Parts: sequence; structure tokens; C-alpha cells
Amino acid sequence: MASSKVFFNIFLKTSTNTGQFLPSCGIIPKRIHTKTTLRAPPLPTELAPQSSDVDEAAEANGEGTDTISKAMHSYIQRAKEHQEFMDKEEKEFVFGRRHLANMMGKDPETFSQADINEAIRYLFPSGLFEPTARPMMRPPQEIYPKQKAAQFDMSGRPHHPFFYTANPNFFYLMHEMVSKINKMNASAGGLLVSDNNTNVAFAGSVWLPKHELEQRLMETLSDKQYTEWISCLERIAQHPEFEKELAFLKGYRKELTKQTKVDELPSVTLEPDGRKSCFIPVCMKKSARGEVKVTLPGTGRFNINNGQGLEYFTMTQSREVVLTPLQLAGWLGKVDVDAYVQGGTEFAEHQSYGGEASRAACLRWGISTAIAALGADAERLRLAGLLVRDHRQRERQKCGHDGARAKWTWKKR
Repeated sequence: MASSKVFFNIFLKTSTNTGQFLPSCGIIPKRIHTKTTLRAPPLPTELAPQSSDVDEAAEANGEGTDTISKAMHSYIQRAKEHQEFMDKEEKEFVFGRRHLANMMGKDPETFSQADINEAIRYLFPSGLFEPTARPMMRPPQEIYPKQKAAQFDMSGRPHHPFFYTANPNFFYLMHEMVSKINKMNASAGGLLVSDNNTNVAFAGSVWLPKHELEQRLMETLSDKQYTEWISCLERIAQHPEFEKELAFLKGYRKELTKQTKVDELPSVTLEPDGRKSCFIPVCMKKSARGEVKVTLPGTGRFNINNGQGLEYFTMTQSREVVLTPLQLAGWLGKVDVDAYVQGGTEFAEHQSYGGEASRAACLRWGISTAIAALGADAERLRLAGLLVRDHRQRERQKCGHDGARAKWTWKKR
């Protein structure tokens, strides 16, 4: 047996990045006291960031991949996993497209997205009303959301000034809109109320819905944030200098399908006092008949059946039905309404008078048509179904039955 004290010449490699070897004699100690620098190990080449802005920032700062922060290391790992997932989905999409083209007897190289949609519609017929619930096959870039680029440099310092707000793109957009409002206030000379009708500039379009704004900003927003964004845009749109930012506002508007024709709307009359008015002589709903005259501008006055206001309707629901088109178009309190409504007609005196709901719906259609002729957003009213006349009638009672569809109770004996 050798002596218990055996000396070995051992070369221990320290954890420094220099790669030097430290000679040591004797038994291997439990702890080696060396002055080292704590740094993350260098990344392999396949984990290098792919974003160009990160590479430029690293070159500008003179930093290498051996000094990246934990945040950048985590981002690179997520980017690599996402890229591997997208490559896998892309291969499956290409394979499925070739297989679908072979099934339809067409060339896989020239098989377009329109051909894919037509083939799926033919091979997998679906009766679902919602198009997004039907079978589909699209490139993964259109289905999966895009990933943000690195928001910080190699040392972990963020690029965006609003990085620590958790929604940097949203708050930067809000900051930009407030800057535009301050700039317009300075050029307006204290005039903060607009006399121009902005409905003409934005007719046939609406503000972007919440989900589309989130896709554009690549951030998740709350309902409160979306409401604040809409309010800020409305302030710019109602400003007297809004035409200077018209291109910016239209960038966040969504065009609607234009189907309402001008010749379908009634004519507008000029009153002796200079106001404009529109008269609808025949308004119908079941057995209720009425006529409506809307005058612009007004004070929001209602004159129903010669002297009565909205209190003519006893139910709150009926009053809300009458006010629906004005509230939807944003004309509440801006027009005067004179109306006359009754249940039956002189040609059908035997019919019972229409109910209160029928009379309210009768006036609603007349008011909607009149304000559309006076310049309200006709597309918005049309999409809400307020410009379509309802020709349905109450089904008559059948002889020997309690109602129109009521039948006898079947008894076996």
C-alpha cells in the first residue's frame, strides 16, 4: 500500500474565460480560492439572435454574445422554439397543399390559396353560418400571431421609452395622439369647438375593433384602454383642425360595405327659416300607420300626435325603440321630430289597433329613413337593420282554434 499522503500534480481548469490552467500540488482541496469573473457561458451559434436590430445594437456597444443578459438569453430561446414550430407547420402546410392538389387533379406548383379554398369547400361541405367555424387551410403565418422582436439590447437595456408600461406600443400611440391634440390646440388659437360636420369625412367607416387593434399593436389591451383610445380619437376628429390629421385618423378606420344608394332615400326640403327637413308620409308596422317629419338642426324636441312627447309611450322599452336611430347616429338632441301615429287605417277599420310596440317600431323606421336622408351615417343605420321596412303581419286565427298555430290537445281516447 502506498502512503496515505500521496502527492499528485494535478492541473485544475478554472471557470474563467481565459482558459488558463492552474498547477496544484497535494490532495485536491474542497474549495479553490481563485479570483474569477461571473459571466454567462458563450452561446452556441444556433442560438444567436436573428433580429437585425439586436445585432446592430450589440455591434454599436461593442458587446459580444458572451455578455448578454438573462432577458436576451430567454428571448433567444423563445425565438428559437417559435421558429422551429413555424418551420414544422410550414412543412405540414406544403405537404397538405400538394396532397390536396393531387386529389383535385391539379399541378401542386401552381395550386394557389384560392384553389385551396375551393377544394376545401368542395370536399368538406359545411352548413355552419360563421365562416371562421368552417374548415380551412391557410399558411401558418396567417393563423399564428407574429412574435415581437427583441425590445432590449444585449445588456438588457430596453430600446422603447415606454418599455416598463407593459404596453409600450399602445402608450406610445396615446402619447402621439396627445401630442397631435396639443399641436392642433396651439394652431387653432383657442377655438376648441368644431363647426364642421365630421360625419361626412368618416361616412361609411368605423373605428377599428378591439381585436384588430390588438393585432396591429401586437399587444393585449383591456376594455378600459380601448375606450380611452376611442375617446382620444374622437377628440381629434371633433377638433376644428382635424383635417390636418385626417390621414392619421383614416388609418384607424375600417371601411364598411357600401350598398345604400342615394336614390333610395327620400328628398330633403328647405324650410322658410333656413332649416332642412325630411317628411316620411307612410310608416308601417303590422296594423300601425304613421307619418314622421324630422327637422335639422333642432333641440331634441318630440311632438307626437299634436302635443305629446315621449310620454305618449307608457313603456320605457317603446321610448328606447324610438330613440335608437338617433342614439346610433349620434344625433340625439340635434333634431326635432314631429310624428303622428295610430293603430288601424281608414281602409281596414275592422282591424284592431296596433299595440304600443308596433307604433314605436313604426316611428323608428320613419326617423331612421329621415335622418339618413339628412346626412347621417346611412351605412351604420343599414347594418343595424333600421332602414329595412318590416312587412310582416299578424297571422290570422284559424276557425275552431284558440290561436293562429294553436291546435287541439290530442287524446288517445
